[in-house]
Amino acid sequence: MLASIPFFFVYLYFLLLMEKDIKMDFYPWVLNGFLTSFIGGMATFNFLFQDKTRLYWLFISAILFVIQIGAFLINKYYFPDEVLRKLTIILFGISNFTFYKFVLHQEELKLKLTS
Repeated sequence: MLASIPFFFVYLYFLLLMEKDIKMDFYPWVLNGFLTSFIGGMATFNFLFQDKTRLYWLFISAILFVIQIGAFLINKYYFPDEVLRKLTIILFGISNFTFYKFVLHQEELKLKLTS
């Protein structure tokens, strides 16, 4: 949980920069930031203090998800640009792929342990 704090502060900083543009959507974005920061922090903590080879794909996926949400926020409210929109789409695809790789890796480990 402690590893989530840096992610949340960076996320809140960007939210406060865009507070006037977000208006009524501010609290859902704060909740989204909390959940995203929690996922990023848990993945970082697990990667640093557990078996790194086992959690490598989860760590990359979580970091890419956090960056993707930040790029989406900047693109939507602060600096709309086609490059940021494409970056968000690319990050979404890569982060889902890396999460898929993590799930496959975990399933392979389960199969090795059971056989």
